[in-house]
Amino acid sequence: MPGRNEVAYFGAGPAPLPTEVLIKGAEAFVNFQNSGLSLVEISHRSQTANQILAETKAALTTLLNIPDSHDILFMHGGGSGEFSAVVHNMVAVWVERRRREAEKDLGQDSLKIIERVKKELRDCLRLDYLVTGSWSLKASQEAANLLEPLGTGFVNVAVDSRKSKSAKFDNIPPEDTWNLNKPQNSGGKASAFVYYCDNETVDGVEFPQFPQCLEQTLGESENKVHIVADMSSNLLSRRVDVSKFDVIFGGAQKNIGITDVTLLIVRKDLLLTQPPPSFLHAVGVWSPPTILNWSTVAKNNSLYNTMPIFSIWIAGEVMRGLLKTHKDRQLAGQEEVANSKAKRIYDVLDKYPDIYQIIPDRSVRSRMNICFRVHGGDAGQEKAFLEGAEAQLLQGLKGHRSVGGIRISNYNAVDVGKVERLTTHIGHWWLNSMAAGVLRLSKYKILFIDAYDSFSNNIISLLEERLEAVSVTVIKIDQSIQDFPAFLRDFDAVVAGPGPGHPDNAADVGLIAELWQLHDDFLLPVLGICLGFQSLLLAFGGSIVPLANPRHGIVRQVTSNNTSIFKGLGPIAPVQYHSLHAVRGHQDGLELLAWDVEADNHHPGEAADNGNPDAILMAAKHRTKPFWGLQFHPESICSDQASQQLIDNWWVEARAWNSHRRAYRQNDACIRRGLETAPYMMDPHLDLASLEDSSLHRIRPPTTCGDLMCPSTTTDADPKAHPVISRTLSLDERNVLQICTLLQMEGEDAVVLDSEPHQRADTGEHSIIGCLGLTAVRLEYHINTGEVCLLQGTQRTFVSLNSYGDTILGYLKSFMSTRRAAGGNPRLPFWGGLVGYINYEACLETIDIRTPAHANKPDASFVFVERSVVIDHQHHQLHIQSIIPEDEEWVEMTSFRLAAKIAAEAYRSIPIDPYVLHPVVTHPDASSYANKIEKCQDYIRRGDSYELCLTNQATVDTSHLRNPWPLYLHLRSVNAAPFSAYIRLGGMTLLSSSPERFMRWTRPAVSTTSADEEVSTVQFRPIKGTVKRYPDGPHGPATTLKQATALLSTPKERAENLMIVDLIRHDLHGVVGSGNVCVPKLMVVEEYATLFQLVTVVEGTLINQNTCLSHTPSLTTSPASSPSTSRSATPSTSASNASHLGRRPCKVSDQAAQTGKTGIDVLAASLPPGSMTGAPKRRSCALLRQIEEEKPRGIYSGVVGYMDVGGGGDFSVVIRSAFRWDSDTKYDAERQEERDTWTVGAGGAITALSTEQGEWEEMVAKLGSTLRMFG
Repeated sequence: MPGRNEVAYFGAGPAPLPTEVLIKGAEAFVNFQNSGLSLVEISHRSQTANQILAETKAALTTLLNIPDSHDILFMHGGGSGEFSAVVHNMVAVWVERRRREAEKDLGQDSLKIIERVKKELRDCLRLDYLVTGSWSLKASQEAANLLEPLGTGFVNVAVDSRKSKSAKFDNIPPEDTWNLNKPQNSGGKASAFVYYCDNETVDGVEFPQFPQCLEQTLGESENKVHIVADMSSNLLSRRVDVSKFDVIFGGAQKNIGITDVTLLIVRKDLLLTQPPPSFLHAVGVWSPPTILNWSTVAKNNSLYNTMPIFSIWIAGEVMRGLLKTHKDRQLAGQEEVANSKAKRIYDVLDKYPDIYQIIPDRSVRSRMNICFRVHGGDAGQEKAFLEGAEAQLLQGLKGHRSVGGIRISNYNAVDVGKVERLTTHIGHWWLNSMAAGVLRLSKYKILFIDAYDSFSNNIISLLEERLEAVSVTVIKIDQSIQDFPAFLRDFDAVVAGPGPGHPDNAADVGLIAELWQLHDDFLLPVLGICLGFQSLLLAFGGSIVPLANPRHGIVRQVTSNNTSIFKGLGPIAPVQYHSLHAVRGHQDGLELLAWDVEADNHHPGEAADNGNPDAILMAAKHRTKPFWGLQFHPESICSDQASQQLIDNWWVEARAWNSHRRAYRQNDACIRRGLETAPYMMDPHLDLASLEDSSLHRIRPPTTCGDLMCPSTTTDADPKAHPVISRTLSLDERNVLQICTLLQMEGEDAVVLDSEPHQRADTGEHSIIGCLGLTAVRLEYHINTGEVCLLQGTQRTFVSLNSYGDTILGYLKSFMSTRRAAGGNPRLPFWGGLVGYINYEACLETIDIRTPAHANKPDASFVFVERSVVIDHQHHQLHIQSIIPEDEEWVEMTSFRLAAKIAAEAYRSIPIDPYVLHPVVTHPDASSYANKIEKCQDYIRRGDSYELCLTNQATVDTSHLRNPWPLYLHLRSVNAAPFSAYIRLGGMTLLSSSPERFMRWTRPAVSTTSADEEVSTVQFRPIKGTVKRYPDGPHGPATTLKQATALLSTPKERAENLMIVDLIRHDLHGVVGSGNVCVPKLMVVEEYATLFQLVTVVEGTLINQNTCLSHTPSLTTSPASSPSTSRSATPSTSASNASHLGRRPCKVSDQAAQTGKTGIDVLAASLPPGSMTGAPKRRSCALLRQIEEEKPRGIYSGVVGYMDVGGGGDFSVVIRSAFRWDSDTKYDAERQEERDTWTVGAGGAITALSTEQGEWEEMVAKLGSTLRMFG
């Protein structure tokens, strides 16, 4: 059994206490000061108790130099209790000051005073919250909850650090961006207070000093702004100017003592500024509960009720210990110790940035709570790190359950010796991992600078796949790096990536521009791609000019001078994505390498590329510096092998330059440091040389579109998987419509995912019918609310998303992780689970684009389906299923009902005649659409986007249909599609005939290559490129497949598809890693009822370390041999014959295994659907919001589908669809009937090659395919 001195505890709270205090406490607990009584037995009103209170107050006053203007109170309820107390008491102060002012103006007319204050309360009361982490967020939410009876809008979140580009609590935005209310004498709303949390324990963010912008609010005037600070976790760790604060509070269990007591330091004048409770009630405000009423507690010397005197005495002992240790220096001495310990920890973490990624920005790193990830958040590596620490008795290091990772709590009682033990573990853990074979070293490190492009991960994958023993570290162009040249010393080379914008705009290139200014002592090889290339040319005297005809997604021949990185390659055929091109300047020091020559690309019978120069510069290098640049994209799926060979050639030249010119080699130094500092931890038989040459586990911090956080209570546990109860019948002559009628699916809520109208081996294999009872659980989410609503019957429960990464998909991942089933038919993609939709605006949230919420119209809605009927069209079988325990009776009864021989007319479903609905269609305006196309092309010509997926909407007013099912039947009869759907959820009806799968992922299955890994195949089927099947109307001649293929083989159509394919590959690479993405089917024409479409299939292999998930039968690592586990089968183009397309089959990277990633992570990383946005995705979506006049797309452009309890899922893109809301139904007095409003969306990808007429006709054709439903 370890002794106390052997254990080093770094828990976040309750925190460790000084051992000497605990020893004294043990004596006091049994016999306090030889009184014969335990301190916990002494009356809180005794002289002894009062003396303990006085002595503790005196010690705290001395430590913090608390002025006479402030009082010290001891409170109950912890910091969370003060979330409420602050609002109650400070609002009461605000009301009392308004009451006194009104009394001066109005005399004793109490009714007028009440009315005036009530009005001011509604119009002027504001509470400012600086939300920089989980605890300040909870405080702001508590304030909004307490003030909800008065209305909304009282709580002003003046700063939310999640709205930064990282979308995480890892920074404090600049003060000039804070949206604080102005004082009343400046025409503002007279904020009752400004609230902030000085140190966020969950996220590791600490204010480095008192905010400068709050300094000017200090003073004694009536209009001063009161400052409230939660210092629960850093109080007594540094000096504080208490005079600047009106309220400081903190739970004792961090640096001060034990639980049960909360310290409150409050200005005395606030205690005297309290209105009578009756006045508060008269103006509609609750008076503070007595136990939280600061004035009451102060009047009773903190002894209004029984206080934990023992806890207060412990706090006093801790404070007296600090005074004894630091004497006259008081907290200045403790501050030095805390800073020194924190620096030791941060220094060793910074020493190994490839292994340890510190969460917060350097400028706001907490001294108390150091939060970081191991291996970019790899759950297996973090578990190994924690187990290694536990073995050395280093405890309490696991991160908060809401965010995961590692957290070191550096509280006052953690002595320097224990910090040294921890830093030794951190510094040597990677060597231990090496010896155990967990971690491999790369020999070389490349830095990739990401300019927020949607192809970046494809370049990173190309580097890691083609270059041996290379690891890639990613930073953003706007990342804050204090000493950039010194930072670069760690790397062997840099790749400056592509991105939207202009290289002359500092915001578009950021750090890339600094590369070209490096002093000779800091030079290293740099490869600029596209925007990076243009920045290089601009830096050395060149100019950047627009192309008359931009090139995006176009394959062109490039001819070189056969030197440098082009030596021996001959002509190459890469993909170009650029609206701008570089022109060489004079005396620029550059050597030109390659050109796109029009004569090489013009073929007889083809239109010339009119307007562009006859030769466009495609590549260059600096004559004396190790700088190279490429205008094209070698990573594109359509770039030829010779284009990719350029990367190999560049790397050879880069390594040669390093070996001759660069003295500093970080990698060798890193190895040497490891050997010098930790020889005792090395395996004596370990061959370091072999480790140096081995390939590196992919080391990359999680991207903004990656990991979804779930509480440990749901992810660490192994939830019991319920057995699937099922019965199989022959389908015989039954069809989806008849089965739905027998199951009485015409009720209020219904979910039918219908592939029957368009069955094909690769997409239309299964149909899913959810059998919803009155107790089915529904989930609704409204954007910008931060919470999800669970509905079951008449019950509504709201759940904060704070514990789920503040995302709806984080919550859905957690929800599904605790609801699992096993033992179902492995051939069926769905055993039960969530079925529903995520609309376009909710999809935008995943890329941090915020849009206004719409009341009563959920942006995401799902129902948990426990009973279902799944039709296997390929095998002509009907499967009745339930995941409810002991539900055999329902399965048998339903089977009997569906097996009964009933006359066909008894369950015939009759499509509605649309003309009886008296439809009135409002079409989009052609001139307005043309203007929007022009705006899109303007942005493309400027280089702000490569492709913009513009949309428009038609509305159809019809007679009210209480039951829209017959209308859906008509839609599926005139527009058969493999991803049809009928969804009725919470007052929303969706009638869909979508041909496009967005994303499918199979159930995790044990890999045939390793029993320690589970494999899931992820598939996307983007559609871009459309041709009418009947261009001259339904009675005219039909376009043949051959004709459609020719029409869809133009550069424009292929470019549209290619851009989305490369975008999807980027999204997928960001989650599944390098070497695990393939394109087994590229730009194949598929035939549908009214249209031909150009379709591509993109697949990825998601590999996880084997967990407690239920397993389906083993899968091979080749997607071609994977069994079908979705609404459709695996694509027919197998991996073995994919080579004729010039595409590799998916291979499983040796370094790809991770823990905890599911298809929902890929879904979160890939929304919104790329086929509905354009590229680069985030910039394009922001532009489209402006172009489309910020009109919501709603469910159109979103996704609809399911998440299966077995671990799979399938979603289609909501196109060729119509939706309505019950709340939009209006009474038409002229027609004397209620009328529904249906919305139908359509659009197309706008590129530089688009024509206004062509895009208008395509959009109208797509609209028409759905509007046919209405006649």
